[in-house]
Amino acid sequence: MGYSGTGKNRCLLTLLTLTILVCLAPGAYAQGFAGYWKSTFGHIDLERKGLRISGVYDDGKIRGTVKGVLTSDGTAVIGQWFEGDLKGKMVLRLQDGKNSFTGRWWRDNSGKEGKWIAVRVNTNHKFSSQNTAAETFAGSWETNFGRLSLTQAEEAIDGNFRGRVNNGTISGKFNSKSGQFAGTWHEKGQKGKVILSLLKGNNGLEGEWWYADGRYGGLWYGARVMAENPCTSGNCKNGKGALLLSDGQRYEGDFKEGAYHGIGRTFDDVGREGLYGLWANGIYQGKPLEGDCENGKGKLEMPSGDIYEGNFKDCQMVGEGRIAYKNGDVYVGKLSDGVPNGEGAYTWKYNGDRYEGAFRNGTMHGKGTYHFRNGNKYEGQFLSGFRHGLGTLTWIDGTTFSGEWKSDKATGKGEFNYKNGDRYVGFLIDGKKFDKGTYYFKDGREVAANWRDDEVEYLLDGPAHDGVGAQTHYGSAVDQDQFQDNNYIPVLAKDIQSRRNAYVAYQVTEKQQGAAKEVDLSYMVVYGADEMNQNEIREFVKSNLSPEGNGRFKLEQVNNPDVKVQQVINRYRYSLNQTRVHTNTVKYVELNDQVASNSNRK
Repeated sequence: MGYSGTGKNRCLLTLLTLTILVCLAPGAYAQGFAGYWKSTFGHIDLERKGLRISGVYDDGKIRGTVKGVLTSDGTAVIGQWFEGDLKGKMVLRLQDGKNSFTGRWWRDNSGKEGKWIAVRVNTNHKFSSQNTAAETFAGSWETNFGRLSLTQAEEAIDGNFRGRVNNGTISGKFNSKSGQFAGTWHEKGQKGKVILSLLKGNNGLEGEWWYADGRYGGLWYGARVMAENPCTSGNCKNGKGALLLSDGQRYEGDFKEGAYHGIGRTFDDVGREGLYGLWANGIYQGKPLEGDCENGKGKLEMPSGDIYEGNFKDCQMVGEGRIAYKNGDVYVGKLSDGVPNGEGAYTWKYNGDRYEGAFRNGTMHGKGTYHFRNGNKYEGQFLSGFRHGLGTLTWIDGTTFSGEWKSDKATGKGEFNYKNGDRYVGFLIDGKKFDKGTYYFKDGREVAANWRDDEVEYLLDGPAHDGVGAQTHYGSAVDQDQFQDNNYIPVLAKDIQSRRNAYVAYQVTEKQQGAAKEVDLSYMVVYGADEMNQNEIREFVKSNLSPEGNGRFKLEQVNNPDVKVQQVINRYRYSLNQTRVHTNTVKYVELNDQVASNSNRK
């Protein structure tokens, strides 16, 4: 039976350096990880100074060192290992009884990883269990010969062991006087004897084995397989606690229903502090600046750099508040989930426009008034951020258009009232007169015509009726030049569409990391003139967002790019069995100014 713990591709880890929030009292965890152990990688001698752990491991062929830091409750070590030119990291967890530990190791810059188990060296039976019974051997154990699964019936104990090298069976009986299991092992035509004992806490197993002819085989040891509890201290369900993920990343702070909720901070797998601040239902809200950001009035710096001042309820931005966006925009009004919802006012810095009215999920939705910087004003209905439904656009010179809107453009039936007293009643498409309509001059004359692209295509005969059909004073033809020269029919379509378009392009890459999911979110915001088509924008984004990627991204036209980006981020949650999000922002760019320096990644 071969010893499987000395494979030539093994690597052992060094323990990560973490910033610890809670300091240990002198003498706390005096035993803990400190001491002499026999492990997957030979003997390892660990020392503890405060929260720091260091040591040397040696199996007679390979020698390495480890160093790391204890978690605040002393039940886990996160650190690094060094072995010649090789190095990596590991996470070790101490079993109840403090005489065994289990863990995992990773090699830097490669996919190599493995398990690391150890039991405390039991000199003179100093750490032997005094509370052993036959049933305490039952269960699964990670051993130096693979997974050992034992079952018990009265004094009889049977099982099997399965590893990369070893596959066999084991059977015997429990000796109540010695507190040991004595039996035989069988593997690939070979057999022999084995004696196993338990260490204090009954979570560490140690013993020796022999061949049938009496030759000594070696040590057999292991740690009990237990459900990995990521909560290393406190209450990680509802209260304050510390959560350690399988890959070494961790969170310390407040919990509600198992999600990060309240004040807390994260650490990465090398101990660097990550996010600190306010969490709500697993979503990172931002860094509190002043006041009560859990239940009351406070000030918060959001992950995007935007500043929120206003009401908080159950750690969320709800009710009345003010957001000063990083790009200079300002919103004042009602919010929920940190975005405009309800009545409010939004001012855009880039063009000086202002909207007052109803919002839903961060966009203009319902009735409202949009004030253009040049003095024009739209009053009416909005749908998902765009003029849609019935509304009136009033120019600064007094000209008005009242009628139907679709996707931010005057489309459908409507009425123009010009500053010179003329009037048009009829149909429009994309802000231009189209199909049937009647033009009424202030002197009483009427022209009914079929229109195309804001110009008379041909006259209509018949009585005037609701803008369809008219009596003409021009006979069978219309002098179109006369209309244009005298400004009888102003061409105002471009003024109707005076709002500049904004587009958000983003792509998401997901990768499962144990219980958690890593998400990389790359996005950019593009402003384009109204006449720009989405194909032009898509080509521009493709070459700037991910020139080396697969070109798959989502492109959406929006009113408030910052709100949209935040909503995309909030689809992913920062919690143990959810998601950790990393953003890669590309600067805002004007499509008309395709300057490379504007699209450099941050």
